[in-house]
Amino acid sequence: MAVLYHNNGDSISLYLTNTGSLDLSYTIQAPGVGYQTSGTVSNTSSEVVRFPSTIITDSYDDQNKGIYLETDSINVVVIGQNDASWSSDTFLALPTVKVCCTHYIYYGISISSDRGDSVVLIVGTEDNTMMNLTVAQSVYVRINYTVSSLTSGSQYSFIVNRLQTVYIGSSSDLTGTRIITDKPVSVFSGHECGNVLSLSYRDCNHLVEQIPPTTYWGKTYYIVPLHGRSGYTIRVLAAYNSTEVFTDCNNTRNSYTINAGNSFTVTQQYYCVIHSNKEILVAQYSSGNYYDRRTGGPMMMLVPATVHYSNEINLSTISSGYSNYINIIVLKEYYQPSMMYWITGGVKRSLQSQSWNTITFNQVTEAYYTQLSVSNGPVTIIHTTANALMSAVVYGFDYREAYGHPGGFSVQKKIQG
Repeated sequence: MAVLYHNNGDSISLYLTNTGSLDLSYTIQAPGVGYQTSGTVSNTSSEVVRFPSTIITDSYDDQNKGIYLETDSINVVVIGQNDASWSSDTFLALPTVKVCCTHYIYYGISISSDRGDSVVLIVGTEDNTMMNLTVAQSVYVRINYTVSSLTSGSQYSFIVNRLQTVYIGSSSDLTGTRIITDKPVSVFSGHECGNVLSLSYRDCNHLVEQIPPTTYWGKTYYIVPLHGRSGYTIRVLAAYNSTEVFTDCNNTRNSYTINAGNSFTVTQQYYCVIHSNKEILVAQYSSGNYYDRRTGGPMMMLVPATVHYSNEINLSTISSGYSNYINIIVLKEYYQPSMMYWITGGVKRSLQSQSWNTITFNQVTEAYYTQLSVSNGPVTIIHTTANALMSAVVYGFDYREAYGHPGGFSVQKKIQG
């Protein structure tokens, strides 16, 4: 399922949240390091599984550190966390589902940084998987115990097996590194310890997300501010050539044309709307606490595209010590606060009394958003209209620290890797 890499990690954990009405059983295996555990998560609760340090992948010498998670229920949310002093972040773990394709395409994405390696990490899910790799920077990789020197922009072919790991790291930005496979793999990307925008904003943080294949990307994204911070940064990455992207950030419009693997960044204080003619991926970042002299640190999270909105969203915050927030976005045609509620600690609470803000594109309202302050633990957000479309992201800030991840992806568009 996943491999976690880190920078001076104190612990590496998985948060398993049971969103169903029955208890679920799970098994986790990492045969490359001789690790195995199992357990049960009671209904509507969470459990934290902490891994030994031997499971960490942080250099190309680590070859077989894939982690396999299996549960007896689909009603589970899995969050990975690197919990380190001054270096924490989370990612939403995605299921591996083979449903259609003769090939799967993935891209690495990170943000310019003054410290720590940009990283792309690949985990095989099936034996004899053919992988074609094109790196954005010249790097060394080790595959099947052979170290290879890869030149930026050139394509290389390798075979990877189940739970085999391929670590790609560079002091330069690896955004746009392309992986094409004939079977689904798991891909993680970000920074071992990255500073967003500038080293002067302090303090580098572990930035990582699991990257879905391009067939799971979207064309419309809504991004809203991070609670308590004065601004944020987004990076937009194209899956195909001649991708036209139109942004409207607080009524300021811009347009871009980018090719496959290319990207651009925008720093903004308010909301942003993004429309494109072809599939794109969008990541949202916060900067260190010196950016605005407010509590928080660097953080990275993927933004759900509208094709992944749904009428029910299950989220989970992480360990104590953070101020936790949830940004909720609902499309205009489903904006009915009286029909939306959230459940935390087993208590149902209405969203009607929340302060809602409009999101416009070219002066036309397209969606609304609100922000919740929540305590630790699972949170469920529900719209009582069966076909209603909304999304959410969860994030938190502590002194010089931050984490963030999307609140799940719906099955409007099946994940294929």
